[in-house]
Amino acid sequence: VPVEKVVDLSRDPQVDAFSDLRVLRECAVDDLQLLQCLGVPGEVLLGRLVDEPDGLGVPLGLQDLGLKPKDKFAELLYNGSEFFEAFFAGCFIGCPMPFLNWHMHGNELAEAINRGAPKLLIFDEEFTDEIMAIKDKLTTIRHFVVVGSRAPEGMMLYEELLARSPNHEPDI
Repeated sequence: VPVEKVVDLSRDPQVDAFSDLRVLRECAVDDLQLLQCLGVPGEVLLGRLVDEPDGLGVPLGLQDLGLKPKDKFAELLYNGSEFFEAFFAGCFIGCPMPFLNWHMHGNELAEAINRGAPKLLIFDEEFTDEIMAIKDKLTTIRHFVVVGSRAPEGMMLYEELLARSPNHEPDI
């Protein structure tokens, strides 16, 4: 699928290509320039959306943690495959992902997170100390998911989120 067609589809009111995971996977596999249209360097891939069978690990993992359509989850991630996996997974299951500015700290970050009222927070391991410092102030977060190799007690790794994904299509 040529990039121009993907962009045209995203503007067509009859087709929302960016919330249809299957269309996204097809486009990403057939034309990696899609990533550049989204502002992602060509060497960054939409990992699990492209590599996993059906690319459904992330949305299924979110649903397995209890997220339902219109529930929010937040991210504190760099622009990498996990960011895009989470964003498109949320689109696929109807869960918006309020963006956070990873330059925020302390009370400012806690207020930004609470304002969005997310039930889950996915964050990069580099932000662990920052999140631990404000964890008790995060009133709506029920689950913490860490992208990296270590997660504090009571939090799960992103890979665990994928591993707990049931083997079926998401409920949408």
